Amino acid sequence: MRNIDEAEAEQARRKYERLLRASWATDFSRSAISFDEIMTGGPPKDGIPSIDQPLFESVADADEWLDDREPVQVVDIAGDARAYPVQVMVWHELVNDVVGGEPVVITF
Repeated sequence: MRNIDEAEAEQARRKYERLLRASWATDFSRSAISFDEIMTGGPPKDGIPSIDQPLFESVADADEWLDDREPVQVVDIAGDARAYPVQVMVWHELVNDVVGGEPVVITF
C-alpha cells in the first residue's frame, strides 16, 4: 500500500468521477497500485446497440439454431409470450419491446 499526496488523490478522484460519470466518497489517499495503471474496460456509453424493434421467428425456425437446453429470457404479459435467447442478449444487452400491449425493457 502506498500513500498518495492530497493533490494526486484529488486528481485521481476527478479523473475517475468524470470517466465513470458517478460520484461517491472513495478514499483516493491510499492505493495499492499507481492510478496510471487503471483503465476503464468495455465499450463506451452507448457502445452496445439496443434492439429497438425485435424480430421474432417461429419455434420451428428457432429450433434450427437454438439448442433445446439453451437459456432464454421469457416474458409473458396477457398471453403474449416472447423468448429472448441469451446468446443474442450477450451481444446487445437491451431489448426495447412491447409485450401484451405494455412497453418493456429486457436486459442481460
